[in-house]
Amino acid sequence: MREKALDFIVPFATVLVGIGTIFCTMFFVRAFQRDLCPGDTLMYRGTPDANAVSSLPVFFVIMAGIYGRRVMKRLAAANAAAAAAHVLTFEPAFKWIGVAMIVGWGLLQFNAAFSYYCVTPENIAYRANYFSRPTVYEWSAIDTVRAQCWHKTGRYGSDADELMLVAADGQKFEIGLDQIANAVQFVTNAIGTRPYRYDVSLIQDTCPANMRAALLAPALARLPPSAGR
Repeated sequence: MREKALDFIVPFATVLVGIGTIFCTMFFVRAFQRDLCPGDTLMYRGTPDANAVSSLPVFFVIMAGIYGRRVMKRLAAANAAAAAAHVLTFEPAFKWIGVAMIVGWGLLQFNAAFSYYCVTPENIAYRANYFSRPTVYEWSAIDTVRAQCWHKTGRYGSDADELMLVAADGQKFEIGLDQIANAVQFVTNAIGTRPYRYDVSLIQDTCPANMRAALLAPALARLPPSAGR
């Protein structure tokens, strides 16, 4: 009875504690990124590549919760058999693999903390990772603003509500539209009278009416419609 209870409790506790720790760490990483940005920053976030890599530990924690106890039982049996036969056991190697994964996770989170961009009225401060130097993009370097808005439901559903700023060298910066009016006004004020291409090809029919209206506002789409398609 005790073993059956542990077979349920241990995986559940592993997932709960592991994912809780990861998300708490991500919270502090975001707070650190925010402190690196100026006070007038509209949007700060980690770069997409760093965010994706730093979220990988969630997958491993779930796998550990599902299979970890089963693996440990088999490892204990294998160790017992190896000890009885007076041969090398697997336990030291298994422990070192666990230590290496924890250290690797810590390094990923550390790197993510120094991977950010800060969108401000004056410029966009960008740093790819801890080993790269901070780069400042002036708003004059932004030559394309791409509106992305769609809401898809179902098994493979996805959604996007954002403005994508594309610099002349291809570097991209996402501005989420949680407060769409403020975001649109911010971008138009920051770019000012500089010429840019406004791409509306990713505003799909599933885009909510209020977002569509804001993203097609004359202040933002000041170029002829053909220029943005």
